[in-house]
Amino acid sequence: MTVKTYFEPHGVFNIERIGNIISIAASGAWNKEGMKVVICEILSSVHRENLCEWSLLTDIREFELGTPDFQVEGSIGKQKLVAAGLKKAAYICDIENICKIRQLQDMVPSSYQWKLFNEMGRALQWLQQDRVPDALFKSSHNSYLPYSFFVKLTPFR
Repeated sequence: MTVKTYFEPHGVFNIERIGNIISIAASGAWNKEGMKVVICEILSSVHRENLCEWSLLTDIREFELGTPDFQVEGSIGKQKLVAAGLKKAAYICDIENICKIRQLQDMVPSSYQWKLFNEMGRALQWLQQDRVPDALFKSSHNSYLPYSFFVKLTPFR
């Protein structure tokens, strides 16, 4: 007899796009299913906005950590993001939190630039260095008006 288990996605995130930067704010405890949801939303945003090359700004100050399968899914997901044009990623976190940093390092492929920051301003400044010009947008959607939505994944019951 085979028993399949399925878990509801866990974690909370907010996603925005301004120019060629996708910004994510993540909080709570995460599992593999939650990571799949956020990767799908990032990819949908990139495809919807026709971005060729883009950067990722991820605020993980309120992130509590993820399950071991979250890390595996994160590694797979990051490879998909790189294939979709991710060039640089800035992560905002408490630099003293070695557990978050270690979990992040275990999920990052070597095929893009990434850096840790403890404040938003410096992260944005770094992402905008060598900024991808607007001409690399595939369509006429050069609007810098951000779109935003908030997703709260199902908590444990």
